[in-house]
Amino acid sequence: MPFLDILVIITEENKIVTDIFSKDTDTHMYLNFYSNHPKHVKLNIPFNLASRIITITSTDILRNKRLEELKVYLKKQHYPEQVINYGIQKALTKGPIITESRRSETTDESSNNLNKIIPFITTYNPRDYDIFSFMRQIETNLHKSERMDKVLQKKKIINSKRQSKSLKRYLTSSKFDFNETVPIVKKCTDKRWHGSTYVRWGRTSCAGSNGELIYSGYTAGQYYKSPLGGPANTLCLPNNPEIPTSSYTYHAIDLYGTEYETNYFRNNSQDEDMPCALCRNNGSSSSVMIPGRRTCYAGWNMEYTGMLAAGNHGHSASNFICVDNNPEYILSGKAGNDGHLMYVVNTKCGPLPCPPYEDNRQVYCVVCSK
Repeated sequence: MPFLDILVIITEENKIVTDIFSKDTDTHMYLNFYSNHPKHVKLNIPFNLASRIITITSTDILRNKRLEELKVYLKKQHYPEQVINYGIQKALTKGPIITESRRSETTDESSNNLNKIIPFITTYNPRDYDIFSFMRQIETNLHKSERMDKVLQKKKIINSKRQSKSLKRYLTSSKFDFNETVPIVKKCTDKRWHGSTYVRWGRTSCAGSNGELIYSGYTAGQYYKSPLGGPANTLCLPNNPEIPTSSYTYHAIDLYGTEYETNYFRNNSQDEDMPCALCRNNGSSSSVMIPGRRTCYAGWNMEYTGMLAAGNHGHSASNFICVDNNPEYILSGKAGNDGHLMYVVNTKCGPLPCPPYEDNRQVYCVVCSK
C-alpha cells in the first residue's frame, strides 16, 4: 500500500516492511552534474538521495537494491562514480535521518551554530574568481587586532552563494501590499472617459482652452406663428447635413432657421440669422446654463456668458436659450424671412419676486461646467 513516497508491505509472516515508492511515470531525472549550479549543491545530491533510501527502506536487501538503482540513475546524469560512492558511504555512516544522533546533530546545528555564523555572501557565477580565499586572509589579519579577535573568536565565516537573477526575474517582479485597502469609488481622471457638452448659441466656435468643437451650424426651430403648438425646443443644425433621398410633406413639422428679431443682442442684428456651435469640454463631467447670472458659482468654470433669449409671448412656444454676448451672424443671412424668431427676455415683477429681481430688466445668462 503506497503512501506518499513510502510503500508499506505486509509479508506472509504478517510483518510490516517499508520500501521506496515511485510511480511508473517517475523518470528519476535528477539535477545534471554539468548543470550550472554551485559545486556543493551537486555534491550533496547523492548524499541526500541515499539518506532518503536508508531512512525509508526497512531491510538490508531492499536498501542495497535501491542504492544500486540510485547509482544507475545518477550515472545517467553524469555524476562521477567517486562522487556517488562518497555520498552513499557518508549516508550509511550517519544512518537514517530519524535516529537520535542525526536528530541531535540537526538540532545542534540549528540552535547553537546558527548564531555563530557570519555568512560571506556573493552572487554565484562560475566564471567569476572565488574571492573567499582572500576573505580567509583578511580574517587572519582581523584576528591580529585584540578588539576584532574578541568579536570574531566565537564566530565562523562561511562562504555563501546567492542565486543570480534569471531572465524571468529581470522581466517580472512580485509586489505584495500588506496594507489592506478599502475599495472606493473615485472620480475617473482619464479624459477619454469623461466630458460634457453644451451649445454656444450665436457663435461658430467654442470658448476656453478645453473647448472642443464638435460641429458648427445653424440655429433652427418651428415657425413662430404655428397655430396649434408643436415642438418648443431650439435646435443646433450642423452645416454639413446628410439629406434623405425621398421627400414627404403630408402632416410634417416644418423647421425654420432662427433670426435675431431685435437689435439688442448686437448693433444691426435685427433679421440676421443666428449660428450655433456644439462644444465638448474635455476637462469636465457636467455643464449647465444658469439664467440670471453672468458669473459661475464657486467650483464651476465659465464656458461663455450672454443674454437670455426666447420666442415672443404672442408666438408659438419656444424654449429659453443663452445667446452669446458677442454674437455672430450667418453670412448673407439677413433676409427677414421671419421663420423661427428670437427676442430678448425681460423680467416682470409680481409673480417674480422683486427684489432680488427688478421689473423690465433683461436677463443675463452663463454656461458653466465642472
